[in-house]
Amino acid sequence: MKDSGTFNVLDSNNFAVSPHQHFKKWAKRQGLLCWKCQKDKPREGGSEKMMGGLTTGIRRFICQDCVEAKQRSMKLEE
Repeated sequence: MKDSGTFNVLDSNNFAVSPHQHFKKWAKRQGLLCWKCQKDKPREGGSEKMMGGLTTGIRRFICQDCVEAKQRSMKLEE
């Protein structure tokens, strides 16, 4: 897609996937609703699981705080 009239395949491919890459970058910054505490939390350190299959299922996200609380309670029970 150069001005000189030549067609560049790599530029064309980068232009085609650019919206998808921008969406993935935006989605990564967004928080998810925690399955346990029902608050929007960042994805880092949390646990995500697809329930019911990849295409028709829902995503279960548990935040880092709830994961750590569960680990502490499991440790206390031992």
